[in-house]
Amino acid sequence: MVTFPYTLVRSKRKSVSISVRSDATIVVRAPLRVSVSSIDSFIESHTEWIRRSVERMRSRLSLSENRYDDGELFWYLGERYPLRISEAGNLSVSFSDNAFVLLRRFRSRAKERFCAWYKREAKKILAERVVYFAERHGLSYHSIRINAARTRWGSCSGKGHLNFTFRLVMAPLFVIDSVVVHELAHLVHPNHSKYFWHTVAEMLPDFETGRQWLKRNGHLLEC
Repeated sequence: MVTFPYTLVRSKRKSVSISVRSDATIVVRAPLRVSVSSIDSFIESHTEWIRRSVERMRSRLSLSENRYDDGELFWYLGERYPLRISEAGNLSVSFSDNAFVLLRRFRSRAKERFCAWYKREAKKILAERVVYFAERHGLSYHSIRINAARTRWGSCSGKGHLNFTFRLVMAPLFVIDSVVVHELAHLVHPNHSKYFWHTVAEMLPDFETGRQWLKRNGHLLEC
């Protein structure tokens, strides 16, 4: 019997696959007509691999939890900057002189305030990068939305709505660009065909470098 909770995604594919996301949740992808019992049997045959992968991801998550102590390092555009606890100021969280500043009276709500700051920065920076690449390649989109997704860096709806997680603003600019270009390319090809990847490569030849950076470091991008 399967003891792992998982999300099942069915699509026009030929085989069953299992992946463990950076938040330690399990996703199983399966063909449209494969029975649930067959899927469960497949999962059971990979129980040990799943257990090890979930434990590894949970360990990563515990290491990435922030305490908001003075001197603690936080990501911003691919670099880690120290936090300074301040007694006075006008903003709950700010960034200046290569350091984050948190007012002490907001420390009990530090996570909430940090996330809000990152969201504002993400909205500004991601909009700039989308406009840059869209105008350069003659692409039209409907809107840009910033969300708090943990396992999906970006998406593009059939109506041209571009969605990005605010956590991207913690990554280097070349990583942000790789995600932006990926989603803009979906305006041309709403799939992952060879034509889609050809379009991505035309727009950003070195896009794979950004993808690999996220695979290695994505679990660290937490506020």
